[in-house]
Amino acid sequence: MKLRIHRTLLSILVLMQISTSFAKANGLENIFEETAKKNFTQEEEVNFYMFASFSLSDTHLRQMMDYAKAYNGVIVFRGIENNSFKKTGEHIQALARDGDEASIIIDPTLFKEFQIVQVPSYVLAKNGKCPVGISCRADYDKIIGSVTPKYALEKFAEQGDLSKEAQDLLWG
Repeated sequence: MKLRIHRTLLSILVLMQISTSFAKANGLENIFEETAKKNFTQEEEVNFYMFASFSLSDTHLRQMMDYAKAYNGVIVFRGIENNSFKKTGEHIQALARDGDEASIIIDPTLFKEFQIVQVPSYVLAKNGKCPVGISCRADYDKIIGSVTPKYALEKFAEQGDLSKEAQDLLWG
């Protein structure tokens, strides 16, 4: 599978090189470069993921929602509660306080990508510039255990690979 992906990426890069050469030969390089920038690359993006489960106490989940709002974080659940979208939605609404707008997603692929086997866990991740539709996770920091998201960001700021990004989230 990886070999097929690498061959596909190599084919794309070869086609881009051929297209670039053609564009330069015909005086179209500026048009091609602008199109390539818009369609072939994603901007670098930093995400602060807070991995959670409905097995955590409501108090803990409410605190995570407060921190997610304060630090522009995203609460990530592996799946829905008791195989019920309705129960999941009702539970999240019951946790939300008036005016709460925390980002909450259900994405089991993130649990796999960051090898999350215990909650709560916190990940500060930075995507590199890469073709649209392809995940290019350049760097990430991870801390596991029952700590606050603020503590996790402080540790990332002190000794993480994404120290600057953690500081930006902490102190704006």
